[in-house]
Amino acid sequence: MAQTESTPEIVFLGPGAAIAFVRYANAGGTTGGDIEVGMSCIKGIGLTPTGAAVTNAHVYNETLPLGSITAPTIVTGANQGGSAMIYGEL
Repeated sequence: MAQTESTPEIVFLGPGAAIAFVRYANAGGTTGGDIEVGMSCIKGIGLTPTGAAVTNAHVYNETLPLGSITAPTIVTGANQGGSAMIYGEL
């Protein structure tokens, strides 16, 4: 997999709750991958594709909430990138 991601930018909301902002990109024909944000339970995910020619909606391939999976899998069109906003518990 050739997906890359930026270091998550974490905003703390209160005791144990946070939102992570992450940018991701795919290359070499890849169509997604895992985004590691370091949360113990992920309760919400918002994905925004970027670029001039977005061919497929970006989606997450999980059922929320994620208690045992700390790196949700996203699916994109080939070679596409975007940004993710992930809400959960630390």
